[in-house]
Amino acid sequence: MRTVFREALACPRCRAAVTEVGAELRCTGCESSYPVDGGVPILLTEPAKLPSAGRKVQVEQPAWMKVAKSLLAVPSPTLENQALRGQMPKFLASFPQDAFLANVGSASLTYGDRIVNVDLLPGPGVEVVGDATRLPFLDNSLDGVISRRVLEHVRKPGLAVAEMHRVLRPGGRVWCEIPFLQGYHPTPTDYQRYTVDGLADLFDQFEVVELGVALGPSSTLSWILREYCSILFAFGNPYLYKINERIFSWLTLPVKYLDLITARSPFATQIASSFYIVARKT
Repeated sequence: MRTVFREALACPRCRAAVTEVGAELRCTGCESSYPVDGGVPILLTEPAKLPSAGRKVQVEQPAWMKVAKSLLAVPSPTLENQALRGQMPKFLASFPQDAFLANVGSASLTYGDRIVNVDLLPGPGVEVVGDATRLPFLDNSLDGVISRRVLEHVRKPGLAVAEMHRVLRPGGRVWCEIPFLQGYHPTPTDYQRYTVDGLADLFDQFEVVELGVALGPSSTLSWILREYCSILFAFGNPYLYKINERIFSWLTLPVKYLDLITARSPFATQIASSFYIVARKT
């Protein structure tokens, strides 16, 4: 367990500091105990209750299997905005070297040694198992929070944003991306979508620094066309629907590249696929 984030860990029940006692962590306040599995603290108030069709615990796979899966995978219907590709590295580079950030809902996506990966399920790259609505960090202990394409999967996103505010130090910043017009994609669940105004309102405790399009209108169209055609020509057959998904994912793929033009439009917010926000705790 890296010392840099071990000292910031907190009990998700009462939010007091935790100490190491043998092979577990114990709260210094309510005395709740939490297991540590393979060096990964499991800081949940109760075991994660996930539907059987939800995301499975990730297992490290051999390189040949990863290559085969990537070749057979259904391609993404979305294209990240070119402007966004530059903004995210700038956001990370704006923090000093000794800053401490958390990537909430990380899965296996990592951003470097000073950013701790937090997810509801254990897996490769996950360093702390915790709930976004009960973040296992002390008050005012983080310099930054990253939340990319996560809040649509959280039942109560307002609680998750309130938790980001709680754990950030004054002046700390959050990077968040959330969909507006996208198809249903449960991982393991999928609850809501936000307009650009709704996203700003969700972060009303913060000072909004930036607010813009993450995935543009052409990504929206690409996703809807893929799903619409898959449904239309499935004739109610679930197996045919799965086959159609692969066929139409490739046939509609070129549409998303129009976002090189449409994502830059001043009207892109009307039907953007998703938005991003950078917000500061005052």
